[in-house]
Amino acid sequence: MTTATIAIWDQVKNSFIPTPQKFHYVFSMRELARIFQGMLQAKKEVINGSLAVGTSVLKPQEFLIALWKHECERTFKDKMTELKDQDKFIGMINNTTQEYFEFEPQTKIPDMNI
Repeated sequence: MTTATIAIWDQVKNSFIPTPQKFHYVFSMRELARIFQGMLQAKKEVINGSLAVGTSVLKPQEFLIALWKHECERTFKDKMTELKDQDKFIGMINNTTQEYFEFEPQTKIPDMNI
């Protein structure tokens, strides 16, 4: 998970460069800390228990991946002001999830609307 987080952070900071219109597109190591801080707030009982998200019931490892995706979106995507940038990021996070967690394109990991 750490390697995947560093990979998505590296992609984001290299793809979304600050400009005069997007001066807030600064992605430092602080964003890495924010992702893990958010994940560490999840209670063990919630992770280990069966959790229904939509029509799916998640295993603990699936829950952690869904939580990781959620925290990455809150950290990176929420800074993005243009829909095309947000869409590009969603593609990045989906590719990273497939690459590092070996899920198929029609991933079993749902979006968590927390």
